Amino acid sequence: MKKILFLFLVILSHSLLAQESDPFLEARKLMYDGDVLFGRDEYVDALSKYDHAYELVKESDSAHLKAELLLDIGLVYDYVGDFEHSLEFYQKSYRIMDSLNDQIYVAAILNNIGTVFFMWGEYDQALEYYIESLEVEKQYGTQNGVADSYQNIATAYRNLGQIDSAMHYFDQSLALYLEVEDSVNIGTCYDNMANLFIEEKDYDKALFYIENAYLIQSNNADKHGQVYSLNNFGVVYLETGDYTLAKKYLLDAVELALEVRMNSQLLFSYEKLAELSSKTGDYKSAFEYLSNAVLYRDSVFSADARRQMAEMQTRFEVDKMNDQIKIHQLTIQQQNEALKRETLIKTLVIVGLVISILFIGFMGWLYFQKRRAYQVLLLQNIQLARLEQKEKPLPQEKQSIEIPETKYQKSSLTDEQKKAIYDKLLELMEFGRVFLNHDLSIEDLADKLDTNRRYLSQVVNEMHGSNFSTFINEYRVKEARRLLLDPEKRHFSLEGIAHAAGFNSRISFNNAFKKITGLTPAYFQKSQKNI
Repeated sequence: MKKILFLFLVILSHSLLAQESDPFLEARKLMYDGDVLFGRDEYVDALSKYDHAYELVKESDSAHLKAELLLDIGLVYDYVGDFEHSLEFYQKSYRIMDSLNDQIYVAAILNNIGTVFFMWGEYDQALEYYIESLEVEKQYGTQNGVADSYQNIATAYRNLGQIDSAMHYFDQSLALYLEVEDSVNIGTCYDNMANLFIEEKDYDKALFYIENAYLIQSNNADKHGQVYSLNNFGVVYLETGDYTLAKKYLLDAVELALEVRMNSQLLFSYEKLAELSSKTGDYKSAFEYLSNAVLYRDSVFSADARRQMAEMQTRFEVDKMNDQIKIHQLTIQQQNEALKRETLIKTLVIVGLVISILFIGFMGWLYFQKRRAYQVLLLQNIQLARLEQKEKPLPQEKQSIEIPETKYQKSSLTDEQKKAIYDKLLELMEFGRVFLNHDLSIEDLADKLDTNRRYLSQVVNEMHGSNFSTFINEYRVKEARRLLLDPEKRHFSLEGIAHAAGFNSRISFNNAFKKITGLTPAYFQKSQKNI
């Protein structure tokens, strides 16, 4: 959705260049230049253009232009991973666009805010914004906008472990793209569906969707899409143990990503190549690929570093030419230089061996540190579980979570009403044990508390400091931990423990248990037997 909005902004800003006078003409020109730089992944320079443009108009009456620039600034921060600043500028832009009743922009910004929460791992919060955006898109937007919202909703459900819901919305998104013959997004949708099956370890279906995506992308000369598909091919073959094919596709992805300057995908490719090399025992290549990954991680965020590298390369070429001239002029110097090169190669080989040994030693040290930390976490969880069995359950400790200032400002709930709902909620959880219901939803729980979904979500957010899904999962994980420590339940499988604790899938159980305890259920089950 953000890419589509970006293209829309480029066209719009270019078309308006001739319609406004200074300082608006200059601001539009800067905005257009920023869009071009953004499209080339030159985020630092793009941000400079947008900031300059905003300074020209921030005291003017051009509310819409200010909101567009705030949105552009938010997009830059979003793409470089500074999500706190991104959310700040998205909210400023949202307030202006909402006051102007520009619902097309409102829908796009809601989607982007949802993506910020998605990147923070707050998938329930993200889902709320995506659904709100979808309602606006259905009323005011286009079929493409609706399809984009469906894809975002599907991705959120996938990360919540609700695979059936995710597939449902991916299917709806795909149907709309097919209807409007949007081949580029059809390919993107196939790639997303492939990722879903990769997570489910259904690699045959994953390959089916990747092959369809790659065919469409090849026909459209969509090189960006091809990079994603090539990386997906690599992941499937890496997971299925076909390392030869995995390496081929990942190297093809590297070659194409270099051509189209997709640094984020280059980073992914090199990390997977490092993983592949490590699995095959080629630790030298693994080290080289990891070094490349670090290099591209830095290059995504540092335009200055790229300029410095270009200057260094220029100086290197000049020095090389001078050396060649000297070699032709002086035979003796040629022999000396050859000797120096041989010495340097020997030195580099020795240094490389030393670095490799140090690296292996460092990785071993990290492994033992990680193992020791896991043992400490295991003991803490066992002690906590035993204390919970002896003592009366207490309300969960309030966590720290950022809630957008616009989220509940129109709520009519008083503090007394919030406390009453929260007390009843804790009673239902601790003594009614409603969390054991696999199909428990916020609507069901709201009905039991004689309130509504929004009020209950507000109470959980403000009184407990988390979203509804995390709140329920804390109780389920505590129950699962108790069952894992019960000698009479040691014959239970992890699927049985998950089901008994109220989880409806192994994936959601694993994710919640690891997030709350710091350990995987399998590690906890295996290790606690030796305590």
